[in-house]
Amino acid sequence: MSPCCLVPLTPEHLPELYRWVLEEKHHEFFSCRPVLTPASFQEYRGKWLSLLEDKNARHFVFLSGGELIGKIDLFDYNPRNRSAEFGYYLPEQDRSRGLGASCCAPF
Repeated sequence: MSPCCLVPLTPEHLPELYRWVLEEKHHEFFSCRPVLTPASFQEYRGKWLSLLEDKNARHFVFLSGGELIGKIDLFDYNPRNRSAEFGYYLPEQDRSRGLGASCCAPF
């Protein structure tokens, strides 16, 4: 697999990310917050369009060879000490291959 690169999440990525949400079997392992499956793609897209407008958070996707392989969200930015929390997600087919470590290395 080619090296991964980080690019800003755009509305064009949302259909694939929505598919990941629908296919994920273990949502409870990937968030400490309640995870609700959106009723429709339109609902999911609307939520993300709102999130992408939030200037206090940043959302990126990992690409490898042009293929979407994961996403990362930066949030709770603290300008005083220039820190933020982040969470990342890889779909099941891209786990346990070292991709998470490789993609998060720049952070």
